[in-house]
Amino acid sequence: MFKKFLIYSSIAFGLVTPTVFAGGGLISITSVSQNPVEIGQAYVVSALANKEDLTPCQKCSMRFFLEDQKSSDLISPESDKTDTNGKLMAKIYSKTAGNHVLYAILTLPNGSEYQSSAYLINYLPQPPQEPIISEPTPSIPFPQTPTTISGVPQPPYIPITQGPIIVIGPTKPISGLKNNAREVPISWNNVKGATRYEIMLRPADYSNWAIPLDSPTSNTFTTLVLSSDVDYYVRIDACNEYDYYHACISSKETLVPKSEQPQPGEITKPILGDKTVQELSNKVADLERQVAKTQEKQNFLERQINGIVKFLKSIFPFFK
Repeated sequence: MFKKFLIYSSIAFGLVTPTVFAGGGLISITSVSQNPVEIGQAYVVSALANKEDLTPCQKCSMRFFLEDQKSSDLISPESDKTDTNGKLMAKIYSKTAGNHVLYAILTLPNGSEYQSSAYLINYLPQPPQEPIISEPTPSIPFPQTPTTISGVPQPPYIPITQGPIIVIGPTKPISGLKNNAREVPISWNNVKGATRYEIMLRPADYSNWAIPLDSPTSNTFTTLVLSSDVDYYVRIDACNEYDYYHACISSKETLVPKSEQPQPGEITKPILGDKTVQELSNKVADLERQVAKTQEKQNFLERQINGIVKFLKSIFPFFK
């Protein structure tokens, strides 16, 4: 039986979990990467989650966070739920050298939450790099894509000629988060010849991409969960697995700016969508029509009253 106690911990993007049980025995974190790694490189971990009866916790919600996480740190889990074996992998990036303490929080189907034991990650400073002088590479004829691979017929190859066009939707703040994390919806057009797409993300002050966050096989609608106080760049790579070189063509890097935070005492103005603006415009037009009708009625009554007064004056000369 695990001892339950109340703890408070800041997790990725400032999430605060008010009731978390000690669950080091239910969650184990292991390294997939070699420890240590250089700053800016991905450190890959795998977390294994069990239920209270020690059976694998399949499709259970799990999230990772770093102790004293900086805005330049990035955690990129492959999903927000464990797989059928109770496992979930994640890539951890940091620009700060030294030891970093990683935790995972597991949410069981009954709503109970358990926190893993601390897992230590060490990042080494990047060694100074000397400039590399390369000789120009002679052009090599692009080989024809084979119609068969190991005797298996391949579908007709369609070359990719341009990258996708990214559309960033309106961001939506996530309630209950300490640092106002946000959901950022992204979509892109279908690219002729592409058999898969790779979603790439990096903070604006990083040079390395988190590759890939996801690899859907068709253009789709994806929602990213990002910190509100960090600028990010996102791009979509369109790839063709039947290409001889497995070539990918990237979209333009698209900036996802950090959300503007209201200053203390500042009144936040609502952001109106096109539908809301149209509804307000229709209401204003209705009010203007009602005012015009009221004015017409008022003018009609004034004419009637003036006619009566004129008639009375003609009958009764003393009437003023």
